[in-house]
Amino acid sequence: MDSSVFVGTERQLFIDDVLVDSLDGVRRVLHAPQKQRRPVMEGAEPWDYCSIGICGNSVHFDLDHGCFRMWYDSPGGIAYATSADGIHWERPRLGLLEFDGSTDNNLVCAGRNLSVIEDRRDPDLSRRYKGIYWHSLRRPELPFGGKGHFVAFSEDGIHWHPHHGNPVLNIGDGVTDGQFVLGWDERHNKYVAYMRPDTEFFDPPKRTSAWVCSDDFVHWDPPVLSMAPDEREGPHAEYYRMTVARYESVYLGFVWVYENDPGLVKQSRDTKLAVSRDGVTWKKAFEERFLEMGAPGEWDSRYACICNCIEVGDELFLYYSGANIPHDLRG
Repeated sequence: MDSSVFVGTERQLFIDDVLVDSLDGVRRVLHAPQKQRRPVMEGAEPWDYCSIGICGNSVHFDLDHGCFRMWYDSPGGIAYATSADGIHWERPRLGLLEFDGSTDNNLVCAGRNLSVIEDRRDPDLSRRYKGIYWHSLRRPELPFGGKGHFVAFSEDGIHWHPHHGNPVLNIGDGVTDGQFVLGWDERHNKYVAYMRPDTEFFDPPKRTSAWVCSDDFVHWDPPVLSMAPDEREGPHAEYYRMTVARYESVYLGFVWVYENDPGLVKQSRDTKLAVSRDGVTWKKAFEERFLEMGAPGEWDSRYACICNCIEVGDELFLYYSGANIPHDLRG
């Protein structure tokens, strides 16, 4: 037991040994989350091209309106959806961005991998919603153009305005497109995100996850390595992304373990569970997978990665993206 840990009024999760002196006749057991039988959202519109997904802090429960909100990736851009129960979703026609000559769609932003926070601390209502997204268009004259991590602000989560100094981080700053924004972290008094460092900084060159912080959501400090695969996970294992939730006394990390088999035989992504007491230093809670891929032929048979954790009554809703094709179709 670590005697330096402050035990406050939050419930304590015995997911690690920090508050455990010894284990005698007791063992921890990992219980897998219960999956829905089918996806709650699928590609259904022309701008989806039959392929959509969520990657960052992409699903929220809106306290003011009593509904769930989702910002998801589609090949046509970042799209928006709402739900009364978190399971059945609607795509409102917003008339904001043009696709194939029409604005009759639910697109709200160019780019991909939008990670959104609602920041009630900020007195500027035009910045109530803050987002970081990745954009790889090489046309800086476009409102959302350029290449790198871009910041945008919104009063309502629908009408987004890009920061004039975008990109705030680019490929030369040592991070690539795998970002997740946790939000304002009172433990550190900073905005916190988790990003994927450039693999060229590691030997062997593998994907990992790093902690990144900011005072103003625009200027971000250099990444601090948080999670990296070890030899127990095999020669092809990489950490594609880590999404994070602050839950009771701990930070929970959902690590996307990428089996980067160059022959495509085992190339896949699924989820392990990690834990941290400060959000910076992490360890795996279990070696086994927390969220397994589906059986061969099922829609999530190659990819099952958790993006969001939301408390709903006495349950936790875990939203994940899935696919039944390898990550790299070219091998």
